[in-house]
Amino acid sequence: MNFFGQSYFPINKNGNKTGRADRENRKFESAYMWFGLLREFLSYTIYKNAILKKLLDLYILFNQKEDE
Repeated sequence: MNFFGQSYFPINKNGNKTGRADRENRKFESAYMWFGLLREFLSYTIYKNAILKKLLDLYILFNQKEDE
């Protein structure tokens, strides 16, 4: 299973997963794999930054109440 919910590796003529791509598909398999990893990393960083921004907003809000 990969990030997209399907296997990277093609199925051979016997119906079994080969464990490695065909020679002409290997470069595309690698590109899809790295795109999936990059997409997961970017979504994680965006999610993390949104949480940190919300925590910073709450911190600023409570500090403003203390100053007044």
